[in-house]
Amino acid sequence: MSAWGNDAKGWDTNQQRHELAKVIYQPTLSVKAEQSALDGRTSYCAFRLELPGLSSLEVDNMEWAILRQEGTAWDPDHDYWNQAFTTTNMGAAGVALELSLTGADLDTAGGFYLAFRYKAANSPNWLPETDKAYHYRLTLHEQGNVPMVGANETKQWQAVTPLEAPDTRLTALIIKYHTLISDPTKS
Repeated sequence: MSAWGNDAKGWDTNQQRHELAKVIYQPTLSVKAEQSALDGRTSYCAFRLELPGLSSLEVDNMEWAILRQEGTAWDPDHDYWNQAFTTTNMGAAGVALELSLTGADLDTAGGFYLAFRYKAANSPNWLPETDKAYHYRLTLHEQGNVPMVGANETKQWQAVTPLEAPDTRLTALIIKYHTLISDPTKS
């Protein structure tokens, strides 16, 4: 008998920690956005990524790949996001990353594709799995899937549902995942 159910799984300690982390730590991506009454375009947009199970960002515990859509082209955008986000320590609840898009971003970007993975404290393995990531496709403006409120309504964080499966047309453009914190020993 095991703590995981009726049948022993034969997991070593690291695998047990990883399986427990997958159940306990569910990251969330939330959006706070406003839609212009005149043209239906997104007039304000901020993203908040909450990573439970992290006490701080380190060189080796969070990686992401971000694509920005301008017109029909999708291009890597991780350098911009790495510089533009702010980090908030939520104590026992984990770490949150926040990014507010600028007016120029809203004028030029039609959307973003975000894929990320991270290692919760005490787990040597990536969440959700070693060779997988959490995937989000965020489309702005009137045709978008980003939850928005009207200009005269109160903006609040609203959760965005991750994709059930990666968008293979876009993941083909992801060459590698990038760390958020650069390693000072490599500079």
